[in-house]
Amino acid sequence: MSGRGGLLRTAQRFWGPASKRVCAGQAIWQTHPELMAEGELWPGIRKEEFAERRRKLAEALPADTVAILQAPPPTYVAGAVPYPYRPDADFAYLTGVRSPHSLAAISSATGSGHGAFTLFVPEPSASLAQWEGLPLNAAAAEEVFGANAAFPLSQLSSRLPGFLAGARRGFCDHSS
Repeated sequence: MSGRGGLLRTAQRFWGPASKRVCAGQAIWQTHPELMAEGELWPGIRKEEFAERRRKLAEALPADTVAILQAPPPTYVAGAVPYPYRPDADFAYLTGVRSPHSLAAISSATGSGHGAFTLFVPEPSASLAQWEGLPLNAAAAEEVFGANAAFPLSQLSSRLPGFLAGARRGFCDHSS
């Protein structure tokens, strides 16, 4: 019976009322068990693999450095007809997130051996949800993707300076 109770709690978290729902903004093992095994964010790639990739980046960064990665917005064929979404390769490789309109900040490794991973995610929007599906939310950014902290994009200008305060260097790909 404990297995069924756990399944019921998972169902409520991912399919419950929208205000309390954990929304990953993409297929994950909890919502698409026919596509992925338990713990996978992408078919064949577990959450821990993405965490290990971020750890290696954090170790490779010079001390007091922050890497900023951005998921590009969707591109359109014409008007409101989108091309199939393709996330930025570096962003997807390090975060596992396939949702547009997101930003990741990864700091260099500290004495604990790993850096901080912060995600800024889109604001919930009825219009966005109608055309692109439910976007990634802060609860899923932490629970599903393993972010140390997650905030709505509207808080980027107020929160990012604090995150960057101890950094002497920053890396950002201007092409995305």
